[in-house]
Amino acid sequence: MDYIRSLQDVVKESQRRARRREEEVKRLGGDPTLIDQEESRRESMVSHMEDEDSWLDEALMEDSPGVMME
Repeated sequence: MDYIRSLQDVVKESQRRARRREEEVKRLGGDPTLIDQEESRRESMVSHMEDEDSWLDEALMEDSPGVMME
């Protein structure tokens, strides 16, 4: 679980950096369509991670009866 949480932290930090880059691109008059493509890719990645998290939670619950997940 700690490993997955650390990966989630890495993804969140990457998203923060991407948002800062997007803001800078916009400020400099960059192409907003490129920003939209990046946003779609990032949302897809987050959705995929959420799917993996729910799978892991279910697997842990099956392997550890009586243990409650947060």
